[in-house]
Amino acid sequence: MLIKSCHLKIFLLLIFTESFSCYFDFYLPEEESMKLYELKKKIYYIKENKQCEIDVNNNSQRYFNHSYFVFNWDQRNKEKGIFYRINLTMNQTKSNNNLLRLSIPKFGIVSDHVPKFILYFDCKSQKGIIEISLLISFKFEVSNYPEKTLTLKILRYRNCSRNNQNQFSFLQDYEDTNSPTLLGIIICGLILIIVIGSMVTVFIRRILLSRNINNKFISQQTEVHGSKKTLFNSMISQSLKYDSDLTKYLSSTAKDEEDKKNEDETVHDNDAESFVTSSSVGTHQTGTTPIIKRRIQDPLQILNEIQIPRSKIILKQLLLEGTFCQMYEAIMCQNHQRYGRIQKKVMIKTISDTSSISQAAVLIKDGTLLAGLKHHNLNPVIKACTASYHGNEMVQPPWLIYSYTEPGNLKLILQRNAYQEEHIAVTFSTPHLIVLAIQLVKAIKYLHERNIIHKDIATRNCFLNESEKVLLCDSALSRDTFPEDYQCLGDNENRPVKWLSVEALIQRRYSHSSDVWAFGVLLWELVTKAELPYSEIDPFEMPTCLRSGYRLGQPSNCPDNLWTIMHSCWNADSSKRPTIIEVMRKLKSFQTILTDFV
Repeated sequence: MLIKSCHLKIFLLLIFTESFSCYFDFYLPEEESMKLYELKKKIYYIKENKQCEIDVNNNSQRYFNHSYFVFNWDQRNKEKGIFYRINLTMNQTKSNNNLLRLSIPKFGIVSDHVPKFILYFDCKSQKGIIEISLLISFKFEVSNYPEKTLTLKILRYRNCSRNNQNQFSFLQDYEDTNSPTLLGIIICGLILIIVIGSMVTVFIRRILLSRNINNKFISQQTEVHGSKKTLFNSMISQSLKYDSDLTKYLSSTAKDEEDKKNEDETVHDNDAESFVTSSSVGTHQTGTTPIIKRRIQDPLQILNEIQIPRSKIILKQLLLEGTFCQMYEAIMCQNHQRYGRIQKKVMIKTISDTSSISQAAVLIKDGTLLAGLKHHNLNPVIKACTASYHGNEMVQPPWLIYSYTEPGNLKLILQRNAYQEEHIAVTFSTPHLIVLAIQLVKAIKYLHERNIIHKDIATRNCFLNESEKVLLCDSALSRDTFPEDYQCLGDNENRPVKWLSVEALIQRRYSHSSDVWAFGVLLWELVTKAELPYSEIDPFEMPTCLRSGYRLGQPSNCPDNLWTIMHSCWNADSSKRPTIIEVMRKLKSFQTILTDFV
C-alpha cells in the first residue's frame, strides 16, 4: 500500500511539473569558464528556474584582463514570458556608456533567437582595479507557472594597470568555438567589401572623367570668389554625389496640369504677396520669384535662381537661436509690376559669422530640398541672399528666406500648450489634431509623387500660420535649434535617431516607407504635446530595441483608431507599412467617425 502511494505521488508530481513546461537556465559557457576560471564546464547561476550556489574554488575575486564577458541563457518553454532587466555599475557608480556596453538592450524578453549576450568593457583613461557589477533580474510570467522574480549580482574585477589596447570589437576579442566557420565568413566578407569598394571607386572616377561639369563650375567660382568659395562649392558638390535621394529629383512640369485640377494639392497664388509667376528658370522679373520648372540638383544653382540683394531685407527680431544659427523675423521689400513697391513679412534662416564653410554647406543643402515646390501645406525657401566674401574669407553668411508663419514652430507651440502658457491661444483637441495630420499627409503625398524623400518629418520641422494651417518645412538648422532630437552614433553625423525607421537607422536606406514611419512618430508627438519619443532608451540601444520589436507605447489620451494608424506605420517590414495615400484614407475615415460622433 505504501509503495502504491509513493508511485501515485511521483506520478502526480510528474504531471504537475509537465503542466508548467517552463525551464530556464542562465550560465557561463564552457569557453568562458575556461577563460576566466580554467574550468572546462558550464557554471550555472540559474538552473531549471532555481538559483544556484557558485563554486569556482574561491577564484571569484580574480582580476581579469579581458575586454568582454559572455553569458548564456536557455529557455525551454512554449511561450515567451520571462522578462529581464540589467543594471550596470562601475566602482559602485552608474556605468559610463563609453566604457560599459551590452550587446542587447538593458531590458526586454528572453528570446531563443539571442542565446547569449556580451558585456564589453574598455579601460580607456581608467587605471587600477575596476569593479564591474552586473545586476540582472528575471521575472517569470508564464501561464500555469507561479509568478516569481530571481535577482543576481555578478561581479567582475578588471585590471586596467596594464597597457591593453582593447576595444568594443566583437570580431577582435571574441571567437565563438561553436561556430568554426565564423573566421572564414568574416575574412570573405572583408574581401568582398574591398572588391566592391574598388569597383565603386573606379566607377566614380570614370564618371568624373567623362563629365567635367563640376570642375568647370568650381573654376568659374574660383575666379569670382577665391579659393575659400571654391572649397565651399566642392564640398556641396561632393555631398550631392553621395546623396542618392537628391539626385532623384524629377521634372514637375508634366504634373502642372494635373495639379491645377486638385485644389487640395496645389497653391494658386494670385495676390501681390506671392511673388511667384510661371516664368521659366533663368528669367528674372522685378518683383517676381521664378518657379523652378525642372528640379535643379545643385543647391548653389538654386540659390542663384532665387537670389535677392541683401539690401532688400530688413531684419526685425530674433525668433530662434542655436549654437551656430539664428532665425529672424524680417521684412522683404520689392517692386511689384502691378502694385508697385510692397513689403512682405518673412522668416530668415542663417548661421553666425564665425561658422565654418562646412556648416554653411549643410545649411544650403538642407534648405534647398523643397525649393521651387508649391503646395498649401509646404513652406519652402522662396528667396536667398548668397554669401559675400572679402578676399578668401566669408564675411557674410548665406540667408535663406521663407514665408513668415505665426504663431510659429509646431513643436514649441505643442510644448507651450502642454504647460498651459497663457499667451498660447491654440487648442489641440483630437478633431483639430486629425485636421493637422491630414494636412501634413497631403504635403508628404505631394513630395512622394515627385519622388522626393523628406527624411526628417517631425513637429520641429512644421510651422503653424495665422489660420492654424500646418506647413511642412525643410530641416535646415533643426540640428542646432533642437539638439536634443539629434544624436551621433559614432559615425560623425547627427541624425534624428528616434524618428528613423529600422532600415534607415541601421542600413541608411531611406524611402517613402521611411517617411511613413517618421510620420507615425509625428502623430505620437501630436498626441503627447511634443514629448521626446523613446525617452527611456539610450540612442545607442535604439537599433537593437527596434530590431527586437520594441515600439512606442499608446498614450493615455490617444483613441484606439488613431493608435492603430500610427502603430501600422512602424512595421519592421517596410513593404507592409501603409503608403501615405493609405494613411490619408484611414485618417479621413477616422475624421468622419469623429464628426458623426459630435
